[in-house]
Amino acid sequence: EGIQLLEPATFFLSGDGFVVPGLHLGARDDELFVRWAIDPERQLRGNVSGTMDTLLLRFLLPEWEPAGRASGIVELLGSIDEPLFEGIAEFHKGSFRLPGTRTILSQVEGTVFLSSGEVQLEGMDFRFMGGRGRASGRIRERDDTIVLALDGTASGVRFEALPDLEARLSGNWRLIGPIDDLLLSGDITIDRMSLTTKDDVASMLLGWLESSGSGSASGGLNLALRVDAEETIELRNPFLRLDGSASLEVTGTSNSPGLVGQIEVLEGGEATLLGNRYEIERGSLNFSNPTAIEPFIDLQASTWVQEYQISVQIAGTVDRFVTTAVSTPPLSAPDIYSLLGVGYT
Repeated sequence: EGIQLLEPATFFLSGDGFVVPGLHLGARDDELFVRWAIDPERQLRGNVSGTMDTLLLRFLLPEWEPAGRASGIVELLGSIDEPLFEGIAEFHKGSFRLPGTRTILSQVEGTVFLSSGEVQLEGMDFRFMGGRGRASGRIRERDDTIVLALDGTASGVRFEALPDLEARLSGNWRLIGPIDDLLLSGDITIDRMSLTTKDDVASMLLGWLESSGSGSASGGLNLALRVDAEETIELRNPFLRLDGSASLEVTGTSNSPGLVGQIEVLEGGEATLLGNRYEIERGSLNFSNPTAIEPFIDLQASTWVQEYQISVQIAGTVDRFVTTAVSTPPLSAPDIYSLLGVGYT
């Protein structure tokens, strides 16, 4: 968009160089004051002050899609061929997109220092996936690419682990590397995991199986996260009541994550399937593939149908598992499954 010269400005052109002692400029609703001088050796000096739209940063960080407003004063140094910027700026209601992902950081507020070709963040607050975060660190250019070294905290972050299965996360994180090969690491705690549906257990399992079988996507952030949940997994709806803990390593990428570790289902949970109420005696999901999410299921539950107590055990992966069932008084396997499925042998 156009930039307006709000009042006449003097400039000087001589053998000593090109000097502009002051420009009063308007861009949208913002006003900027600019002065600069270029000597015969193409050296640059001057400064910019005022408020500007951070859309102007898109020529430096196009993949980040910055937006919002920044105000401050920035010194212009270096040369025409290799300019340097030093100064301080305050960001207001900014937003950025993490490169290689669809994740947006919004409501960005904080202070940015420019020094020796680096951008330093001091206490930058932002909103992220329904939660809040805080970041500090450096952004600099190296070998014609932008390199990040950022760290901070996050709280209340909302993450859908599986369809209708939502987790709230908090913890410490670190984002380092060039923008085309970023690594996100940290220690994350599951503050709460809950269901967002009232569907029956069979419908939920079908949705989870379809989700786990979907193809992986390329790109995204590299991941090295440790995730822990100390009895904060609480799944509640009219057909399910489960509590659990977890200790996981999240690897792979944000577009194609992998899991290593275990989710443990605590004894005493209940599930209703095909009209039968099961009591969970033990259960776990074990993950061992660092490039995919492939749980090994180990579940044992019991129920009563008529005068029979039936114990069912499931073991295996989502695409290949074995089910065994025994009853008291004893029945054959076909009779047990008939009781569970239709209510009679």
